[in-house]
Amino acid sequence: MVLKLTGVSKRFEHQGHSVTAVDQVSLSISSGELASIVGPSGSGKSTLFHLMTGMLRPSEGEIWIDGFPVHSAGGRELSALRNQTIGYILQEKNLLLNFSVLENVCMPLVQGRNIKPEGTAGEVRSILEELGIWHLRNAYPHELSGGEARRAAIARALVSHASLIIADEPTSNLDPENSVMILKLFQRIRDKGVAVLVSTHDIMFPNDSDRVFSMKHGRLEEVVHVVS
Repeated sequence: MVLKLTGVSKRFEHQGHSVTAVDQVSLSISSGELASIVGPSGSGKSTLFHLMTGMLRPSEGEIWIDGFPVHSAGGRELSALRNQTIGYILQEKNLLLNFSVLENVCMPLVQGRNIKPEGTAGEVRSILEELGIWHLRNAYPHELSGGEARRAAIARALVSHASLIIADEPTSNLDPENSVMILKLFQRIRDKGVAVLVSTHDIMFPNDSDRVFSMKHGRLEEVVHVVS
């Protein structure tokens, strides 16, 4: 089991009241599974993903990734986890502004691994070419469109050889052709034994996922596929 959540909740204080953003979520994802979480804005999807990656600490419950206790880990351990075990693709642009696309994408490979950036360029090239942004390898984030920046962030997640890819709305700001390309890429990554978890409004992902979950008011339920 790559990802396991047990009874995870997250509460925030707002104007003197406790607001539950994630409510008693239990979930498990295995290697080689592509799972989608669908739900309206404000349903708790992004908060749930922040909990999974250690960017937020749960109010209660346990989160395990590859046997690692995310819920109780310290900052340095969580940073290493995000660099080496999780490929996390945020909704917003998450590239380092002072580094080129190639340098950004290589970052997970070189941080803490004593690898020179120039030694990773060949490995990265095939992914950048597949995503259609190899020609932008020397560009900086402010020179990219929203869709180009998203594809660069996806490339950065994919090169880390992560056992788990977590993608928050990965096809937003992308045209239909690029959205299909991203879906097929995630399917190929899944077929290599990586666990992939996506939150989305894009109907393609639920239709082509192994498992589908619905999130509303912080509660998560698995949707059963009915074969007619």
